[in-house]
Amino acid sequence: MMTLDWQVLIVAFVAISLQIMTSINVMFGRSAVEKCNIWRETDHSPR
Repeated sequence: MMTLDWQVLIVAFVAISLQIMTSINVMFGRSAVEKCNIWRETDHSPR
């Protein structure tokens, strides 16, 4: 029965870590997009 318990623990840990990673990526992605938009608005160098 130990193998079954370990499988459940591993699956739960992977699911929680994936959820945390996605939430962090969404938060950082939004902040990065906002920073890029501000940088583009303030940057007036010719390209």
